[in-house]
Amino acid sequence: MSSSTAAGPSRIVPVPVAAYHVLKIDGHPRTLGTQRAGLRRLESCPFRAREHTWRVNYYPMGTGPATADYIAVFLVLVDSGAGEEDVLARVTFSLLDQDQKPVPSCSLTTAAYNFSKLGSIGYPKFVRREELDRSGLVKDDCFALRSMKRQNMLAGGIKATAKSASSRLAM
Repeated sequence: MSSSTAAGPSRIVPVPVAAYHVLKIDGHPRTLGTQRAGLRRLESCPFRAREHTWRVNYYPMGTGPATADYIAVFLVLVDSGAGEEDVLARVTFSLLDQDQKPVPSCSLTTAAYNFSKLGSIGYPKFVRREELDRSGLVKDDCFALRSMKRQNMLAGGIKATAKSASSRLAM
């Protein structure tokens, strides 16, 4: 008696993989003085996500004269990690409320971006400083910002898990 097993069709399904980093800005008003003193940006501590090292660049007075009334944020790929593959991801930047939950009206998501050459993506006009100060999200001169990176991986390759890290900029 012989038995045969019929093979069904195979398929490849993209699985979203997410990792996020929370950056707490302590001394929000004092960060403005750093730019006046010649520092254009403040950098988060480097953090690891999906075999790569990343950081968040925070510009308290924008990236230049045209964005001077805004806070600018960028996610930066610091090293390409062990793999030689392209790093294709979407990034969502969100201001967090006092319970550390993203505020939908203060969240922006980029289009898919290829970080393969140590690139960065972000928003030179993330939020107007005046709006942030009126929002109620700044408490005791502090606020928190989350950057979440979503990347499509092939099913069966890497398990989809959410990992987090945090850093603090204190002024």
